[in-house]
Amino acid sequence: SDLFSTASLDELQGDAALNCRILHNNGITVNKITESCLPQLKNLLQTAQLVIDSLLGTGFRGKPRSLLGEVIALINDAPGEVLAVDIPSGVDATTGEVRGEAVKADITVTFASPKVGLLFYPGAAYCGKVFVADIGIPTNVMQLQEDVARVITAGSVINDLPPRFPDAHKGTYGRALLFAGSPGMTGAALLAARSVLRAGAGLVYVAAPGAAASSLESKT
Repeated sequence: SDLFSTASLDELQGDAALNCRILHNNGITVNKITESCLPQLKNLLQTAQLVIDSLLGTGFRGKPRSLLGEVIALINDAPGEVLAVDIPSGVDATTGEVRGEAVKADITVTFASPKVGLLFYPGAAYCGKVFVADIGIPTNVMQLQEDVARVITAGSVINDLPPRFPDAHKGTYGRALLFAGSPGMTGAALLAARSVLRAGAGLVYVAAPGAAASSLESKT
């Protein structure tokens, strides 16, 4: 494997410096990315089966500066699989905004919990398959954090809906009345009615103008 960093060893601090020294002591070279090494980096990327992107973290905002933008473009041109660490570089983790070059990952492994930027477009289009990795943060600590968003999944919806009994019928689970539709524009009414059924209602009535009602009947 080949390792490249935007900073040299003497520029690193804290855990980054410590881990870089561990690599160095084990005979693994960390190459600093410069304009002059971009051709070498391009050649390596063209032959790599896996590219791990950890150029920028969740604190990134704005547009990657010129050198980083060039590196991101080279990653996106590489034929191998791309795995992003926490969030693809160039994507705003808070908003999903992409202001310049951003890594187009096949897989994103994010830590502890999903980031908002992984769920909202355009950022969501850069993430590929998203996996949330447990990094040992205690559950009670996570619960103390204020939620900034909630993700509705098939699992969470199923858990919130009451069970369906095998001897039930359409009148068991309530009736819903939907006012929607107009002549020539019945598609939205049909979609809304089907959505109400999927949400759990047993029977749905659609109140629509007479000219639209006959069209809706032919589409059910």
